[in-house]
Amino acid sequence: MRKTLDERAIYRAALELIDREGTFSLAQLAGHLGVRAPSLYTHVPSRDAIVEGVRHLVVAGIDHGGFALDPWDEALTAWARSYLAAFAAHPNTIRMLASTPVRADALLRQYEAAVGCLLRAGWPDAEVMHVIITVESYVLGSALAAPAPLGPAGREYPLLNRVLAESPPGARDSFEAGLAVLLAGFEQRLASLRN
Repeated sequence: MRKTLDERAIYRAALELIDREGTFSLAQLAGHLGVRAPSLYTHVPSRDAIVEGVRHLVVAGIDHGGFALDPWDEALTAWARSYLAAFAAHPNTIRMLASTPVRADALLRQYEAAVGCLLRAGWPDAEVMHVIITVESYVLGSALAAPAPLGPAGREYPLLNRVLAESPPGARDSFEAGLAVLLAGFEQRLASLRN
């Protein structure tokens, strides 16, 4: 039975292919949907539009509500955690989405909310995007690294083995530790900008 074809079905099928294969072609996507490639253009104008639809699916669940209510550091922390959860579920999308301009309203609304929160907290205009991009880069790198934990090292690495025995690496624990360091650095930076 052929799936009902509409924009959302096309975006979901593309996301399934990206999750499984790392990318997609229009021919693969059409085959996955049980249609011929030209019929995709009845519903979407281009491959770029499909990529943007995939971005929307991935980022739509990211919680950015804290930017309206919480202090900037708490809001950034909550956003980073939610952002990580979204992209850790779909790590194969990261390379594809990182190489295309953002047009998805779902993500632009998040950026707008983040910018407003940081400006209200006293961050200068020239610093705001540095903060957002730094957090975003950290989150996406963490999402990419999560599937590849560090295994036990050989005897020729005694120091590494010692610290691994004391603190076995957990992706979530490492993410939280790094996020805390980032936020502490941002707090120091903001304090220095105010002086």
